[in-house]
Amino acid sequence: MADEEVAAEEKEKCPKCGAELEDGACPKDGCGYKKKKKTDSSEATVLRGDVYEDDWNFSFRDTPEGYLMGKAVVTNIGVFTYMNSDGTVRRELRHPDEVFNFDSMWSLVGKPITNDHPDVMVTAENIRDFSVGKTEGNPIFDPYHLAIGLVIDEPETIQQVKAGKRALSCGYSCNLDWTPGNYLGTPYDAVQRNIRYNHLSIVDKGRAGDAAKIRIDSVDSSIIHHAQEVKEDVQVAEKTMRTISLDSVDYQAEDKVIDAYNASIATSKDLQAKVDSLASEKSAVEAERDALKEKVVSLQKEIDGKKNTVDASEVDKLVKARLALLEVAKKADVDVNDTMSEKDIKIAVIKKMAPSAKLDGANDSYINTRFEIVCEDMEAQAKSDVESNVRKIASPEAPEKKVDAEASRQAYIDRMLNPKKSGGK
Repeated sequence: MADEEVAAEEKEKCPKCGAELEDGACPKDGCGYKKKKKTDSSEATVLRGDVYEDDWNFSFRDTPEGYLMGKAVVTNIGVFTYMNSDGTVRRELRHPDEVFNFDSMWSLVGKPITNDHPDVMVTAENIRDFSVGKTEGNPIFDPYHLAIGLVIDEPETIQQVKAGKRALSCGYSCNLDWTPGNYLGTPYDAVQRNIRYNHLSIVDKGRAGDAAKIRIDSVDSSIIHHAQEVKEDVQVAEKTMRTISLDSVDYQAEDKVIDAYNASIATSKDLQAKVDSLASEKSAVEAERDALKEKVVSLQKEIDGKKNTVDASEVDKLVKARLALLEVAKKADVDVNDTMSEKDIKIAVIKKMAPSAKLDGANDSYINTRFEIVCEDMEAQAKSDVESNVRKIASPEAPEKKVDAEASRQAYIDRMLNPKKSGGK
């Protein structure tokens, strides 16, 4: 009988984790299950909590150089509020299609990290004034959050982070599409399009909430809770609920919430597939680039090898040119040795035939021109010498005789008057 009473008094267990409920609520840390109570049909008070499980296990660590390095969520989807200049509130939607757009995500890579937002956009001209680190690695994302690696290298900022300044806020530009609407039950005035990141700031409090922050220890990297009490004029029993299983745990949610979740999952998978495809294309392009580099190196080696191989006809031309040059040097009475280059021989001939020529610092073009002129002068001189010798051979010089005109005339008369005496008939 006693055993039956104990069994009857056994406490109800939590359907999520199996722990015994206390006053209809699960006492286990992190579970949060609470049994629904019957409420008046006119009003129901519900405690809602959005829980971000840090499956990525982000935590920062000190590097041997003293830097602070790790990964962190930097932004997320949803409706963000901004203050207009006239004091009114503007609600802008960061839709998954925009936040997880490939070009938008990759604009976050390699961007400077600043301590608080600067008054201007960060550029190459002013980066030294603001940068305390840089984002690194590839961006990663789930259906709600966008994360990337961070390296903080400025000592004062590192101390502030360790002291508790850990919220993150993106500095970016975008185009506003002024088409109002409602996203997951939240109204908005405009949609952010073409989001392009300029920098990432470490701030005391950011718009992206507690998910976007630097986590230092195990407490930071566990679970983040957001909870608020809301009142709704609805009868709980009339809501249509469905079951969704996440990480082997079943949850009850409204149709529109589950549909939105499934749509976000599909979008994230499509985007991740695009990222993987582009990464594959990038690898293919890099492989092609490396292959072309290797081909260029191979062709260069082939060219260098052919530089040392001269065609037989080219050798013949070089030999004839060398012999002709040596012949000119011989005619100029210039001593030539085997170590002298063509340029050295030409300079020696020019100096021999034109001693006043100034060749210090002269380039090849100048030396070649002077050499051609010397060769022309030598050829002209040789031709002149030949002609002179021919004249000497044809008309050898004889002793100069003085001609007596009167005596010659008298001799002519004598021959005419006495032909026998002169040997005539």
